[in-house]
Amino acid sequence: MDEKLGDLAARGYDVDNDPRERARQSRRRRRLQALGAVVVLGLVLGGLAVLDEVDRRRAEAVLPDLARELATRVDEAQARDVDMPVAEAADDFRDDPSLELPGVGTYLLASNGRKLAACVDLDPWLGGRRYSCVPLADPDAEPTGFEGGATFYVLAPE
Repeated sequence: MDEKLGDLAARGYDVDNDPRERARQSRRRRRLQALGAVVVLGLVLGGLAVLDEVDRRRAEAVLPDLARELATRVDEAQARDVDMPVAEAADDFRDDPSLELPGVGTYLLASNGRKLAACVDLDPWLGGRRYSCVPLADPDAEPTGFEGGATFYVLAPE
């Protein structure tokens, strides 16, 4: 309350319905509503970021085992002297998956010339890196992003 309204209130006048006081209350209410909206938006975005990170970690935890399994299947297909050993290995895995893959993305076998990698294609809520790949030659390597120009064979889900 400003000084004039304070003097009027001290003399017993009802100043609650004064336009200046109502305007102050309205501004205060709008500020609180805007602050509440910003807090809710921050919580939602933070929750989505956490969900993206949890999905990425779950998928990347299984990639080394998937790379080892796929390397074995590719070697077996090459030993059988089939026309397309990479496609054969992907088909074998799809028909008889030996690993329990978490349902957080699409698991792929990527072939870039001679380089093979086990990949997961994630669909993050907030954007960012979609692919995490581990080379079949080094399954214990740190998962990295994928840089285009490859043939993908879908492993799971179908």
